Amino acid sequence: MELGEAVIIGLVQGITEILPISSTAHILLLADVFQIPEPSVAATVFLNFGSFLAIILFFGRRWLHILQGTWRLFLYGLGKSQWYSREDLDQSYYALLLVLATLPALVIGYFFEDIIAETLRHSRVIAGALMGGGALLLAADLFGRHKTMGQLDRIDAVWIGLFQALALIPGFSRSGSAITGARFLYLNRSDAATFAFLMGAPVLIAAMVYKLPVLFASGAFSNTNLWVAFGISVLSTYAAIQFIMDFVRQRSYLWFVVYRFILGSLILVLVWSAA
Repeated sequence: MELGEAVIIGLVQGITEILPISSTAHILLLADVFQIPEPSVAATVFLNFGSFLAIILFFGRRWLHILQGTWRLFLYGLGKSQWYSREDLDQSYYALLLVLATLPALVIGYFFEDIIAETLRHSRVIAGALMGGGALLLAADLFGRHKTMGQLDRIDAVWIGLFQALALIPGFSRSGSAITGARFLYLNRSDAATFAFLMGAPVLIAAMVYKLPVLFASGAFSNTNLWVAFGISVLSTYAAIQFIMDFVRQRSYLWFVVYRFILGSLILVLVWSAA
């Protein structure tokens, strides 16, 4: 990976990991149009870890409250503490929801990720997933109302997790799928995005842990250009989170849907012109 390629890939990976527009589709477009080679499995996992760090940093206070509340309730359950607050109970409940929402993607991904990637990682599938996922996001956004994260129950969390698992199909977008599932449950736009990003953190770190042997074997940690891409991935992910959180407070997800249809159509044109 050359330095210029590292800058572009880090920027694209960071932004498209967060915005509901599919990182896979954009990496494919970089390869087909600009002849920038697709990053290796090790590089992709490393860059995703950059996105994980950005999510932790952006939602740092919320993560701290969740961990503190869960820990206090855990100590109380062990008899090591004599009290816990209502806030601790609420935060530990958020932790439970995030665990339940994360499980479907982890389980399905563990057993079927390689099969899905080998079978479905094709331009036509990615274009179809972009547009199909966009149509679902549009329907969900029209369907959604003003429910908050605090009103989610455990079944809701599993439902959103199942939607997140759709992102195993290249082109669907992990954040887009999770936001779609949340909006179908009437979650407001801001909380839908927040929950999607929070539940994405465990998936990203689990993927890195699972691929650690590949990372070490590849020598990725000694690749200077990859570290540049990693740093840019952190910064661009953080900026993308700030952008979308501000954006959806005032606007709908329609513009992302339009973009997905344009990108999907562009990919199909490229495929047909190359045939």
